[in-house]
Amino acid sequence: MDDFGTGYSSLASLRELPVDILKMDGSFTSQQIEVGSPREIAFVRTILELGRSLDLCTLAEAVETEAQAQRLREVGCHLAQGYHFARPAPLARLHEVLTVQRSPVRGPAA
Repeated sequence: MDDFGTGYSSLASLRELPVDILKMDGSFTSQQIEVGSPREIAFVRTILELGRSLDLCTLAEAVETEAQAQRLREVGCHLAQGYHFARPAPLARLHEVLTVQRSPVRGPAA
């Protein structure tokens, strides 16, 4: 369920629709998660706990900084998307992004 916690993504919809993943709206994961008050962080924790109690994956969207990603890890959110990880790109670039190119390990110079 996209943008959970806002608009039409309500608890009633969650109860009625077949859902596997809660995609937490970016308004919960932007600046609030990085420098938020305990009250603001409580909303994120509550959404995460709701997902766990319903055996759903919860994904945070709009993660733009390492600090946001780290804070989300600390509160138990292990799935995230946003500019911190990758910018939108054409489909043709997908293979390139997903393929890890490694150079051989080299020992000390002779």
